[in-house]
Amino acid sequence: MEESPAIKAYYDKLAQDYEADRFHNSYGQYIQAQELRILHKYLAAPCQGSCLDLACGSGRYLKFASHGFDISPKMIAVAQAKHPEIEFEVGDAIALPYADGSFTDCLSFHLMMHLELESLQKILKEVQRILKPGGQFILDLPSAKRRKLINYQAEGWHGAFSMDIKGMKDILGADWQLQAYHGIALFPIHHIPQKLRPLMRRIDSLLCRIPFLKDYASYLIIVLKKRK
Repeated sequence: MEESPAIKAYYDKLAQDYEADRFHNSYGQYIQAQELRILHKYLAAPCQGSCLDLACGSGRYLKFASHGFDISPKMIAVAQAKHPEIEFEVGDAIALPYADGSFTDCLSFHLMMHLELESLQKILKEVQRILKPGGQFILDLPSAKRRKLINYQAEGWHGAFSMDIKGMKDILGADWQLQAYHGIALFPIHHIPQKLRPLMRRIDSLLCRIPFLKDYASYLIIVLKKRK
């Protein structure tokens, strides 16, 4: 499935309240704090080069980017109001409107989980095209090992796709080098009392640095490097 009309309609409807509903609560802050810790390892904020935030949504991570791209025009409108210095485009991620070698980096969070393997492969090809040699692509995916462990069953397209690191390596080919990957949200957040979540998040982050355990975190953050 490419970025379908259903995805566009879903995020258009959520645009105005998306960040407040998803990331201004203790669950969202638990996830976002771990994502930010990892992003700061690889990207400057404010952005020092040319970085595309692919599926930028309402702009949570645009401080790392020079350009934002999303399928939802309403999400883009919210992001643009907050970040007038950023250049924005609306469209489908499998056909990016940028010239070859336009960016030094690209990040994409909470997009691939809604797609299918074929779409992920097309996006990898497009991002490889628009990155400069040696450019980084930082993306996230639900962990297939975690979902198998807990017998997770997706309902519909929302967040239905997952992958493990072996699966990612199998599709990279000669264009990409897997630089690193990180786990986030090892603990079942919904079962942790809200008052304990800040403390448990720090422990979670430490445990996710253990090679065996990070494969079973809820999400994998994958750092790729364009070879040439």
